[in-house]
Amino acid sequence: MIGWFSKLARSENRPRPIAQLGLRFPRCCAEFAIDIARLRQSRSRIKIKVNNVEHEVDVDGDIPLLWVLRDVLGMTGTKFGCGRALCGACTVDLNGMPSRSCVMQVGSLGDSAITTIEAIVGRQVARRDLRSDQGHR
Repeated sequence: MIGWFSKLARSENRPRPIAQLGLRFPRCCAEFAIDIARLRQSRSRIKIKVNNVEHEVDVDGDIPLLWVLRDVLGMTGTKFGCGRALCGACTVDLNGMPSRSCVMQVGSLGDSAITTIEAIVGRQVARRDLRSDQGHR
């Protein structure tokens, strides 16, 4: 047992200092600020219509619609499943057709009308309340 431990301690698989790994860090804060400015320039204001409400979001056009719905607009009813449009957890209604929002880029939507589960559930709850007010079960 002691021999195994001493052999491991002498091996070349030990952690090395960052400088020896060849990693490059910005020399100063100015370089970092320039990189952030480039990122901000690549973003644009994109208009999307979700649940009959117009939204203007400040995101890259190649971000999937799922992340805009969840992270930017706060609509967490649409879920992340597989990320490859196989499971259906991210399904939204796009102009009357079911579409997978995890692979749909928000920049390619144009004037499409998007309906999420929040709007569908809201309609069902409203119908249920209407029926109960009328005495139906």
